[in-house]
Amino acid sequence: MSVAVVELTDASSWWHEIDDSPAWQDLVFHLINILVNGVRYVVFIFYQNVQRLKLEIVQHILLDMSSLAFFTTYALLVLF
Repeated sequence: MSVAVVELTDASSWWHEIDDSPAWQDLVFHLINILVNGVRYVVFIFYQNVQRLKLEIVQHILLDMSSLAFFTTYALLVLF
């Protein structure tokens, strides 16, 4: 029974090593930042098409998505 416990401890220890590394945190931050900038780019390109949508709630959702992704990125930066 104690051998199984040791193996489980060793199996989960890799996550703590990765989670504490600055390289992992930088990678996650940069990937989310790329996502934010991609959403902002798409909203900027299709801004006039979004304004022509009949449903006003859909306009608000599409236009606010970039700011929500921006907030999420920097909130996660604080959490790391």
